[in-house]
Amino acid sequence: MDRLYQVINLDIENKIGNLTACAKGKVKSTKYFPIFEINHEKYVFKPLSKTKPYTTSLFAYSEVYWSYIVRSYFMKEAFQYRLAIVNGMSKQQEKYYDKGSIVKLLTKPEQKLVSIYEYFQKHPEPTVNIANYINYCEAFYDYSFILKSDFISKNPQLGEKIAYQILLSILRQDQNYHYENVNLIWEKGEIIDVALPIDYEFSSAFLFPDMLDKHIADLESFYNSLLPIKQADLDYLKRESGMSKEEVLTAFQSANYKNILTIIKLYPKVISQFVANMKDLINDISYLNIVDTDGYITKLNSYSFQIGQLRYKQNAPKEAQLMEQSLTWHEIDKEKCFKEIIKETYFCSRYLINLIEKYQKLINKGNQDLESLTFEQVENLMTLNNTKSLKRKIN
Repeated sequence: MDRLYQVINLDIENKIGNLTACAKGKVKSTKYFPIFEINHEKYVFKPLSKTKPYTTSLFAYSEVYWSYIVRSYFMKEAFQYRLAIVNGMSKQQEKYYDKGSIVKLLTKPEQKLVSIYEYFQKHPEPTVNIANYINYCEAFYDYSFILKSDFISKNPQLGEKIAYQILLSILRQDQNYHYENVNLIWEKGEIIDVALPIDYEFSSAFLFPDMLDKHIADLESFYNSLLPIKQADLDYLKRESGMSKEEVLTAFQSANYKNILTIIKLYPKVISQFVANMKDLINDISYLNIVDTDGYITKLNSYSFQIGQLRYKQNAPKEAQLMEQSLTWHEIDKEKCFKEIIKETYFCSRYLINLIEKYQKLINKGNQDLESLTFEQVENLMTLNNTKSLKRKIN
């Protein structure tokens, strides 16, 4: 695996074109990805952003690590990301670093990508409520209503692939898997497939390597997203919002909890395959390795994006300079950090297997309406069915 982390060095002057992508949600941004030709194939360089929240060089490592795991254990057709440095990138586009990752171009010239968000904007359905969608970081997104939509019901082969990609986002503890990360491939005016995964960077295990308390808090947030809402939270939201229990559960029931239950019910073969693949991953966990042989990771600060936002989004260079001077730059223990990431992959896989199998048992025993239950009620059902607690201790 060590060769995976060897850095590919390129020069911006050798690019053959640009891939431009615009975020369509309420948080707007335009992204510029230079295209290079390597061994007669087209590759896209995805630079690290100076303005995206919590960006560090570990974002690029996350792309490499998770694309390897997805390709090796879950989806052989997925493309492998590699670490890269494009000299001159930051001079041509100041809001980007020279560092990033590189991957094969996803589409052919005659094809284009349309996100699931764009699709439902153009083809609205009453039950697919995405009008208030905001593409925020550190958020988990409810896909259950999309999987239950008429469009997906009429195209179950697309639904299976989307469901599988949702499960992969859960495995990597993705805190930014929004509706623009699921893409459909259009060719000659029709949808022909679901595009391969394109974004692996916002994995909880790779976030906040310099801030342990925040890192642990993000992990706890992820694990809470897999569990039903607690009774105290339900009561509080009912009291403060004036909404009924059903309305609160529709709006605030944990996103990944709903996603997993929906996939168990609609795509039992998909989730069974996912569990089987996770077991293969667990068996091979000792073979995983992460290294930094080329000195790619230097001193960092997870809040350095605030400098970029002041400088490039708010046009406040003096404030940006003051912010830059005030931040402390941390040199992380890379070996320890890498071992913890692999350890977290192992524990998350084990936890997901156990949790999914518990939910499957409850659903198979006739508990079809788990989405309307609280954490305490589901815990009760677990006890009645002689299964262990839902809780997981965060180390």
